[in-house]
This record gives sequence, C-alpha cells and structure tokens, in this order.
Amino acid sequence: MVELQSVFGRDITQLSDEEKVKYEQSFSDALITFKEYKEALLLALVKTFKNIEPHAKCLRIPESYGKVNADVVPCFSFRFYKRFLSLSDQDFVPGIKFYDTDENTQIINYPKLHLKNCESKNIDTDGVFKKVVRIFKNIKRELEETGDLQKGLAPSYFIENLIYNCSSPCFDGDLFNSTIVTMQFLFDAVKSNRIGGFQCANEQDSLFTNNWDLNDAITYLNKAGEYIER
Repeated sequence: MVELQSVFGRDITQLSDEEKVKYEQSFSDALITFKEYKEALLLALVKTFKNIEPHAKCLRIPESYGKVNADVVPCFSFRFYKRFLSLSDQDFVPGIKFYDTDENTQIINYPKLHLKNCESKNIDTDGVFKKVVRIFKNIKRELEETGDLQKGLAPSYFIENLIYNCSSPCFDGDLFNSTIVTMQFLFDAVKSNRIGGFQCANEQDSLFTNNWDLNDAITYLNKAGEYIER
C-alpha cells in the first residue's frame, strides 16, 4: 500500500445531524482525485523501476534483478466515524479507500484491523490459526493446479477471513485434528446457514455481502473436503 493520508474518504452515517454539521465545517474537499494520484504514483515508480504494469487495482512491478513481482496499491485513507464533536474530540475506525479503475468502483478495507485481529487470534490459539490458514490456502492452490477448482474462485484473502470465523476450540490439538475440526465447523455453518453471517477479520465488513460470493465459498469447501478425504 502507498497511502496518501492527507486525503481521506469517510463514512459519517453514524453521526448525529449536529455532528455531521460540525464535521462538514471542519474539512474541505480534496484537491486531487484518485485517478490523478494513481497517475502520479505511476510516474514516480517508472523513474526507479522502468517497466510498470498498470492494473485495475494496483501498479505491478515485474520481476527483475533477482526480485519477485510486487503489487503497489495506491490508496487514500478512510475513516468510519463513530463520533465527531471537534477536531480534538473525534473517534473513527481507520481504513483505506481505493478504486478498481476498470470498473470505476470504490473498495474500502481495514488492513490494520485485519492484521491486528488475526495476530490476536493466532496468539489465542498458540500459533495454530495461521498454520491452519496456510493448510487451507495450500489445498486451494493444489486444487487449482489440478484443475479441480476454478482459479479466482477462492482468493487467499477470503480464505483467511473464512477461517477467522471458526471458534478458538477448532484449533486445539495437532494440525491434522485442527484442520478436520475446522472443516467440520465450516460445514456445520453451511448446513445451519450461519455462514451467511460471517464477518471479515477486520470485524467491520460482512464476508459475503459485496465481497465473496457465498456459492463460490461453498464450492471451495466441498472441493477442499473431498481433497482431505482422499
């Protein structure tokens, strides 16, 4: 991420009418558009890395000089406001905002919260959470390589969010048992329709509302379950 913090998107829907007025009186419109910012960042990267590949959501630095590919994501800051009484008395959830410039759609995420919550869950499970996530990601990769799962159907980011919703007891015991119990937890959630209420690890967004298609997630789980049973 290359985050421009002097410009930010905001969600003020939870503020009172009085707070909204105070907010509008405290800030002015940005002087740069996202498109202009992305183009400026592209020019800066070209000066150092030469061949930059513009993509809808990122600027890709191709592999060169012994270095691997790198995706640079231009973004603005984002604030989900909980309170605004003044510049010195405000409360918001910090996130980022960027655009899919092919579709002209905005994307809002909370990467710092995601990282913090995943690290906390990993500590609570004595490090097993991240290992189980890696197992599920590796299963996805092998299924894609063998053609048993369509590429792009189960992004690694969404898989991590999916496993985050599993209760801590799923990660008790050795890795094999933890993987089996986690899979059973997820199948039970599908059967009871609880899975539709799963959140992203940032605990701000629904995993399946405007994010991952629920049917794609279920397809992945069915394929992963078959893989484990082999």
